[in-house]
Amino acid sequence: MLRESTVCLFCLNATAARIGLDKKGRPFFHCIACGVRAFLPSFSPCLNGVAILGPLARATADEMARDPAAWDAANAKVTALITEFRARARPATGEIPQPDVSPAEVNPNRSTNNETHG
Repeated sequence: MLRESTVCLFCLNATAARIGLDKKGRPFFHCIACGVRAFLPSFSPCLNGVAILGPLARATADEMARDPAAWDAANAKVTALITEFRARARPATGEIPQPDVSPAEVNPNRSTNNETHG
């Protein structure tokens, strides 16, 4: 374990997160409170962001705990964000929305059919 008792950047729990290494030596972020596991592609700049955002997340959580108006405003933002994600994932028709771009537009070198290249 690289670091224990780190603030969770997802649920803002002050001491439930830890930063560790997986079996292949890659860094990951794990919170035992909310269950999130975030695998980081590299040590730097990913861990730089975790180090900088940790104190900011603690300050935000402290402010929300002291000020009921700040708590209500933050809760309203989170609720709106979750509602938007759910609406995009499952519209009222029940169909799964298709992306605005095709895979070929995202990566023009990638073949979109099942051809084999030899």
